[in-house]
Amino acid sequence: MLRIAIILGMGLAIPTFAQETELKAVEAEINDTYIQAVTNARRARTPEEIENIRDSEAKWRAYRNAECKAENGGDACLIRLTKQRIAALKALYPATGR
Repeated sequence: MLRIAIILGMGLAIPTFAQETELKAVEAEINDTYIQAVTNARRARTPEEIENIRDSEAKWRAYRNAECKAENGGDACLIRLTKQRIAALKALYPATGR
């Protein structure tokens, strides 16, 4: 069954199958990226800094969810913000090559 995104009178977007599939993919990617970021950070950061990374990730997820709810952006918003976070994690905590 093909689902098409429509906008309801209240501005709530209904996700398409493609958006649902992409969201699952970016959720898996951010989970992998986060694990890699913490692994990379452990090589050069203190335990307190690692805990700060964990705290930041939890707060980012809460922010992302609240922001997308406020925007009534649905899956498209979640996908957009998650891709931005993936890029940020990769930039902030790159592999050190050790």
